[in-house]
Amino acid sequence: MLEYARQILPDSNVILIPVMSWDTAARMLTTLLKSAGRQLTKPQKEAVLGAYKLCSQPLFMKLAFETSRLWTSFLNIDKCTLGLSIKSAIELLLQRMEKAHGIVLVSRSLALMTISREGLSDSEMEDVLSLDDEVLQNVYIYHLPPNPLFIRLPQLLWQRLRYDLVQYMVQRRVHNSDVNTWQHRQFRDAVLKRYVTSGKQNLHRALAEYFSGTW
Repeated sequence: MLEYARQILPDSNVILIPVMSWDTAARMLTTLLKSAGRQLTKPQKEAVLGAYKLCSQPLFMKLAFETSRLWTSFLNIDKCTLGLSIKSAIELLLQRMEKAHGIVLVSRSLALMTISREGLSDSEMEDVLSLDDEVLQNVYIYHLPPNPLFIRLPQLLWQRLRYDLVQYMVQRRVHNSDVNTWQHRQFRDAVLKRYVTSGKQNLHRALAEYFSGTW
């Protein structure tokens, strides 16, 4: 990407951003923990900053913080898993989302948002998920929907998932609607690999049928 930028832009327009220093990363971690009202034990904090040395990028520190803030003070340091790259840290985050919100909802919604051309608004996401039989069956496995003749995904389910990931997403104004999409390319790549590889055709068909007014 840097080489391509240098090919099309004059050197005066290219600004190299230096790697965030270890001291700055330590202050960033302290600030993030304070803002969240959390603390880490000394070994836990050393584990986070040690992992940062292996992947010295602000996004990794942010992901590491989101993982470490869930650790209890009595959690053995051997079980304090962070990942050693942005890719593995995102994988851990997606695993947590699956555990918290269910793998069907997480995989389907994030895949749809990722493969959509410009992103999906909240209402579009809820509409498309409400047309997915597997998603609805998973949601209503233990109870019947309020209106069996008009079954929709409960609005709160997507809102909760989006809330947990909102710091890694961005909203853009497209065709008079606020659509959600990823802020970082690494999230797009991770979702494509984890959720889209095997069912890409069906996902594209679902979006095409929705936007063409099939349903």
